[in-house]
Amino acid sequence: MEIIGSIFAIEEKQVKTDKFTVQEFILDAGTFDQYTGEKRENYLKLQCSNNRIEELEKLKIHDRVKVFFYPRGRFFKDKEGKDGHAQNLDAYKFEKL
Repeated sequence: MEIIGSIFAIEEKQVKTDKFTVQEFILDAGTFDQYTGEKRENYLKLQCSNNRIEELEKLKIHDRVKVFFYPRGRFFKDKEGKDGHAQNLDAYKFEKL
């Protein structure tokens, strides 16, 4: 999947384990209504992991990019034994526009 937008924010890296590091970022993928000219907000939180973080580090706030990503979800049990669900949008490639 792919989406075009501007880098709105880049969060700090998070080292989860010795083999897994993640960095989240916010993409402003808003559009404008062709009839009213009003902006339709669409801020998406995506993430990069491990060696893909290097590609994110090349970008700056407000850079316009095409982001290639895939959705990933899983079920889990929390510390209290309750069932939960996690979903992420994992970015794996960027094209600066």
